Amino acid sequence: MSMTTMSDERHDFGLSLPMPRVSAIIPTLNEAMNLPFLLPLLPSWIDEVIIVDGCSTDNTVTIAQQLCRKVRVVLERRRGKGAALRAGFAAATGDIIVTIDADGSMHPREIVLLVSALLCGADFAKGSRFIQGGGSDDMSVFRMIGNWGLTWAVRIIYGGSFSDLCYGYLGFWAKHVAVLDPRCDGFEVETFLNVHALKAGLRIVEVPSFEARRIHGASNLRAVPDGWRVLKTILRERFARLTAAEIGAAGVARRDRSRSSCADHRDRTGAPGARSLRILMVTPRYFPEVGGIETHVYEVSRRLVQRGHSIVVLTTDRTRRLPVEEIAAGVHVKRVPAWPGTGDYYFAPGIYREVMNGEWDVIHIQGYHTLVAPLAMIAAIRTGVPFVITFHSGGHSSRIRNALRKTQWTVIGPLVRRASNWIGVSNFEADLFSDKMRLSRDSFIVVPNGSEMPKPTRAPAARTEGRLIVSIGRLERYKGHHRAIRAFAELLSRIPDARLRILGEGPYKKQLLALVRRLGLQGHVKIGGIPPAERDRLTAILGDASLVVLLSDFEAHPVAVMEALALGRRVLATNCSGFMEMAEQGVVRVIPLDASSSQIAEAMLEELTSGRVLEGVKLPSWSGCADRLLEIYQGVVHQSH
Repeated sequence: MSMTTMSDERHDFGLSLPMPRVSAIIPTLNEAMNLPFLLPLLPSWIDEVIIVDGCSTDNTVTIAQQLCRKVRVVLERRRGKGAALRAGFAAATGDIIVTIDADGSMHPREIVLLVSALLCGADFAKGSRFIQGGGSDDMSVFRMIGNWGLTWAVRIIYGGSFSDLCYGYLGFWAKHVAVLDPRCDGFEVETFLNVHALKAGLRIVEVPSFEARRIHGASNLRAVPDGWRVLKTILRERFARLTAAEIGAAGVARRDRSRSSCADHRDRTGAPGARSLRILMVTPRYFPEVGGIETHVYEVSRRLVQRGHSIVVLTTDRTRRLPVEEIAAGVHVKRVPAWPGTGDYYFAPGIYREVMNGEWDVIHIQGYHTLVAPLAMIAAIRTGVPFVITFHSGGHSSRIRNALRKTQWTVIGPLVRRASNWIGVSNFEADLFSDKMRLSRDSFIVVPNGSEMPKPTRAPAARTEGRLIVSIGRLERYKGHHRAIRAFAELLSRIPDARLRILGEGPYKKQLLALVRRLGLQGHVKIGGIPPAERDRLTAILGDASLVVLLSDFEAHPVAVMEALALGRRVLATNCSGFMEMAEQGVVRVIPLDASSSQIAEAMLEELTSGRVLEGVKLPSWSGCADRLLEIYQGVVHQSH
């Protein structure tokens, strides 16, 4: 491979990198007046400029040859951008191919962004007008809505996270031409190339691009007919079989990425045997949503990143308002749409596609209770990647959903049994699922949730406002916050200055607020959550609490209780599920699940006045949890090899 140097006085990127040969392909049809604004601005390190001309009637070819000595002209008698690009791909001799329009709408200085993305490990780079730094002066509202709809169609049907679909500023390694070779002639070629890159599992990167207005002449684009052709291409190619050449090329791409990743792991760790792992964690919800699974995944994943491992958290977004991708605490977070927007079924086909398209050493499925888990397990089984599952069992407010639990266990049981390891957050959970799903109890590994909290930045608040009781957990009926409110109403006659804080967010908030108003407790009860990023506020509230309660129907090993215990708070809970195990350990006090409001109030009073202090309680840590999970991952990967 011959090498040139990327160094050009017409841009200020300051790059001086040895690089492969680059071919720029420019389809033209009567663009003589636009080429003087394009060709002189091409970076000097481009090795060849291929003008694919569709039999122009002006002097396009002559102007091109006069303006740039690197121009090679290819005449293409078939009409259409797809036909032109196909001819250009066949003629290109470079290691990297870049496509750019001739009308002046795409600035040549952005080629460096495409090429840099490829040099940094991408297989396919594409410009986007709809990410930070991009934009357009040449798109009507009608075209923008159409592009948005078609882009989302691709994201739903194929997966991926494209922000822009119908845009032809592209760059890719020439070795992938067999995968991308367009079998269409019109403007739908851009969509064809994008979806085939997805189908082949190429590593795709979007870079910002600004689309200017065409300098001279009229566009050949026809919004409605071409949009219809794009939609037909999306649907047709989804179910079209890859050719033998495409399958072979896709396999080469995956092997190249795998070798590159292994080499990169060895470079970071210093030895092949100690290489870092590529771990995918699949969870139905993640921050900024608040809950036990979200906290578990956050605390574990960021610690594994600190230990040098690559973590991707794959989750869902029912609101369509959260970032599709982001890096948070060193963790790569990817979100796919889920339906319905208000329920907790989490039907998210994108989960399956993202698992299928990625390169993972091990997959950890966090939580079994939504449609996310079976989709992820099926994809893991199909790809042959080993997976483990942590059940994170919990209750539900719907009687129908609770009644269907047995059916759910029966349906997903065959998938669960394909897991390399089953993980419970408590002995109770391990016992439950070994019995309900007929899994070997000896094969379960118990890895409890951690308990660290940020150190308080101030001393507990003075008791000028009365003693504080905190009922903590997601606002669902099964969490029992309504029990705490009713009991608190009776407690007030004994401790008039007491306060109750319902700490959480969720779908049951409206009903809880109505209950507070009905009991006349507005001045004593506050309901609301705390953003996940504000852990110091949570520490302050729990640190001020005299008592923490969680009167839930079902908990396996509640993170909220562990956090309260970490701060030395007394905890009152119901005598059921995982709480029984914690009561045996002496870390919480339990009362019957069917206790009356008077009985709960009496238990609250006893805890507030007992002066009982938690001493000598050894709690699990998040660091220990992360280390134990890492041991499991390493064992699974070693066994799979």
